[in-house]
Amino acid sequence: GFLLILTGGTAKLQAINTDLEKEITERKRAEDAVTQLAAIVESSDDAIVGTTLEGAITSWNKGAEIVYGYSAEEVTGRSVSILYPPDRLDELQRLRGKLKQGEPVAQYETIRVRKGRAQVHVSLTLSPIKDATGKITAVATIARDITERKRAESELQRLQQLAAARERTRLARDLHDNVLQSLAVAGLNLEAAIQGLKVDPKVA
Repeated sequence: GFLLILTGGTAKLQAINTDLEKEITERKRAEDAVTQLAAIVESSDDAIVGTTLEGAITSWNKGAEIVYGYSAEEVTGRSVSILYPPDRLDELQRLRGKLKQGEPVAQYETIRVRKGRAQVHVSLTLSPIKDATGKITAVATIARDITERKRAESELQRLQQLAAARERTRLARDLHDNVLQSLAVAGLNLEAAIQGLKVDPKVA
């Protein structure tokens, strides 16, 4: 009986030990995944910002420092509204409303302000973050600086408008020249016709 109890106890201990080893392995795997994800976020050139639903900044990667000019220490705990131009504060409420409904916002192009108030064009992707129960508890924002692209698009538009204006001027000039040439030819033809109608006095 003692041996049976001892054997049964050993089997239980082995089962518990096996379960613990599995749990430790799974936890290690999860920690490695979190570490890898954190490294990806930190090394990204895009600004990746975490906020509460109320808009308080909770996380701020190196990309955010590059895009917006603030260090993580300067902005953690502050409202994300510091990145909004005064004339776009309505966006904050509108986007927050969508996120509270669980709606992600993808590739939303807008303007934000850097430290020092210089404007920067960004393409935003905002995603609601949910806890284990499915409740939305935070917001993750990825911002890509598209200032150079916008500048290039603006320059292209300016050049297209300039080319169109030059083409209109050329067409107007060509039309003007053609009209003048036609009038000159018509004048010569008229003069020749008049000369042809005159009677030569010697012949008369």
